[in-house]
Amino acid sequence: MNQGAEKYISQMAYETPKQVKLTQQLLEIYRSSRSSWDIKAKEDDDFRRGDQLSKKAIFNLKQKRQSPVIHNVIESAVENAKAMLTANKPAFSATAKEDSDRKTGKVFADLMSHIWNGSDGNMHLKTAVDDYYVKGMGVLFTYVDPHGAFGKGEIMIESLDPFDVFIDPNSKDPYARDAAHIIISKILSFEQIQDIYPDKKELLKFVKETFQSNQPISGRNIANQDSITENYHKKAEALQRYSKIKVTEINVFNKQTGNERIFSLAEFQEFLQDPCLVQVSQEGEQWITADQEVEQALQIYEQTGGVFHYEQNPQTGEPEMAPGPENQYSIPGSTVELVILPMSKAIEAGILLTDKIVQTKIQRIISIGGVLFDESVMPISNYPIVTIMNHHNRTPYPMSDVRLVKGLQEQINKIESLIVAHASNSTNVKLLIPQGSVDRKKVEEEWQKAGTAVIEFNAEIGNPIVVQPPALPNELYKNKADKMYEIERMMGIFAMQQGDASQAPNTFKGTVQLDEFGQRRIKSKRDDIEGAINTLAKVVVNLIQKVYTEPRAIRLLQPNNLPTREVSINQPMYSDFGDAIGKINDVTVGAYDLIVVTGSMLPSNRWAMAEYYKELYGAGLIDQQEFLMKTEVADVEGVLERSGQMNQMQQALQQAQDQIKKLEGDMQTLQRENVHLEKKVEVEKFKTGLNENRSDVNKASQLYEARLNDELAMQKRTMQMNNKVTMNNK
Repeated sequence: MNQGAEKYISQMAYETPKQVKLTQQLLEIYRSSRSSWDIKAKEDDDFRRGDQLSKKAIFNLKQKRQSPVIHNVIESAVENAKAMLTANKPAFSATAKEDSDRKTGKVFADLMSHIWNGSDGNMHLKTAVDDYYVKGMGVLFTYVDPHGAFGKGEIMIESLDPFDVFIDPNSKDPYARDAAHIIISKILSFEQIQDIYPDKKELLKFVKETFQSNQPISGRNIANQDSITENYHKKAEALQRYSKIKVTEINVFNKQTGNERIFSLAEFQEFLQDPCLVQVSQEGEQWITADQEVEQALQIYEQTGGVFHYEQNPQTGEPEMAPGPENQYSIPGSTVELVILPMSKAIEAGILLTDKIVQTKIQRIISIGGVLFDESVMPISNYPIVTIMNHHNRTPYPMSDVRLVKGLQEQINKIESLIVAHASNSTNVKLLIPQGSVDRKKVEEEWQKAGTAVIEFNAEIGNPIVVQPPALPNELYKNKADKMYEIERMMGIFAMQQGDASQAPNTFKGTVQLDEFGQRRIKSKRDDIEGAINTLAKVVVNLIQKVYTEPRAIRLLQPNNLPTREVSINQPMYSDFGDAIGKINDVTVGAYDLIVVTGSMLPSNRWAMAEYYKELYGAGLIDQQEFLMKTEVADVEGVLERSGQMNQMQQALQQAQDQIKKLEGDMQTLQRENVHLEKKVEVEKFKTGLNENRSDVNKASQLYEARLNDELAMQKRTMQMNNKVTMNNK
């Protein structure tokens, strides 16, 4: 049996599921309902790319000896509008909706920036904005790459071709949030299918090939269609249908902790079997249902066997846990028993309250070539497909700006052809030769190389009169300039914002003001794009809480060569005893709002901003790093490092100078004290000398007094002896 027969038999053996048949039926309905929009959008795209003259128009111009010249103003206008709307990366802001961790809200903004950068978000946004201007609708799409982050899963963002996205015709929302179904149709090669679904190779033998394309055929020049024809690779149509369905979920409220969790029916059945514990002690029963507390209690259960008591540490005097029942060394009445029960018992006891709720979820059906590859219910309430509709008329078939300015562009092309034809007629030389005088064929071969027109005349009739074309009126050139201005105005851009110096004021501040006022014209476009990104961010928040469940460290690159910033999520916290007590930046719980900062993507005048930040820095309201980040300094990190070293050196120098001043003051004080001490010493020396002299004088006086007393006593004794002799003589 040949391969074709085997393939036919295998395809006959596969029965197409109802979900796949429904997808195929809806796709045919949606495709036929927007067939006219497809053709017009394709025409707009071709017109923007330069296919602006039909075959009939080109033939008529050539008949009139006019060049089919195209002055494509639309292309430059679209590119300038894209450059303005995506001049900067979007900045995100997040906050907690309820009593969630407010610090974790900032983490969601960082995670969104990480996802945006990792997905080349700016490149995809530019593509979506281009489709928004040219085809009338841009499409952003977020999905989970299961192989990203080393198998942990990574959230990605990309843009989709509007011709590949089919929306419920009854949708009236500009972001298609009210659509019953949204289908993505892509033509993939079998190699691409095998790369995307490596675990489903056996299904490839049932896949039916296709030779069609989602790219519509324009009604203009079919010969100019940019289609790719390639028959080497086998291809199949891959369909992703996203549908809104109602799903019954269980809301579980914990009366002890106040936490609230929502489970699907399957998750709730698993949750009922999860363990909880009852702690029985002298004080009564206590239920343990919080995740961290249950984990700690289970560790204690393994260590003690479920029964433990407390003993007093003889060294510290503190009670310590000991396994087993009480003994003679135990603290009386300290026995505790742990009983492991399923969570269903906590619900029966009224510790956990449950309630059935009905919520909207997104069902995804993936089929390729009529074969079902995946069927799942996504953990999100909004479509991961977000449309950016330009001139929205409450249908999923918006109108582009290109369609509005087609007539103006065609008038510009006509004027340009007239100008070129007039220049050609004015500059070409006419060579008049009498009829039959020379070989005209040879003359034409020689003279027409220089662009000369050879004209024969009959000299017998008279000399010919050559009439030069009149000069074109200035009003014609003004009319062309007015048409160009009108196209730019309708696109929301102006010549001055494109660097046209002739349109700028004479003063710097006047230019800045006009640039700011000019951006107000494009505000409506900016609101459309920012609204789509905000809608996409709500879906990303839900996916973050389901995909980023494990501990991760995410590094964010900073502009201007600043150091990378690291954000850690779901990091476990441990007590001093090594017990898990919670998580840092737990993104799996809570409700958060994530939005793009308004106007963050628009261009900013760096000179005006630098002056503004310079004033704030001079007033001391911001620091040096914040000021340098808004400048064009190439090596901000090096400047900050050197500036920090200089600040440290200045601080050290200032400290040294203060120390020197202090030492000089101390020296002066010491010198004054030394002078006082020297004077005091001199005085003391003088006093000592005086005291010595006084002592000598006192001693001399005492000696003199003693000698006088001795002399007096001797005189007294002499007188007494004389008196005795006298009396004896008598």
